[in-house]
Amino acid sequence: GQKSKVELVRKVFLEDRCPNILLIDETFAPLDPDSKSLIMQKLKDFCSESIVLVIYHADVKDVDSTEGTEKVKEDACVQSSNFFDANLHVENGVLQLRSVCSDESSS
Repeated sequence: GQKSKVELVRKVFLEDRCPNILLIDETFAPLDPDSKSLIMQKLKDFCSESIVLVIYHADVKDVDSTEGTEKVKEDACVQSSNFFDANLHVENGVLQLRSVCSDESSS
């Protein structure tokens, strides 16, 4: 996780401003939850005028209680973490816009 944080600081936060379009590929995966939350908030603040595209390999799964198996819900939302505005799901070459869950319901 430390390497991811150092790379973001070096390539993004040490610049005068965020690039117009920033592509982040799996940068959040190795981070612990607190670091992930901190980095997301810093990016949101620093790159507020930019388009930030995040490649994030996370399945939205639902456990089928009758069978005890996991299955992907077609209409499931992804957690926004107060960071994501939209989710473009890509699977088998098909793009699907999925909703983002409101984080307000957890308070």
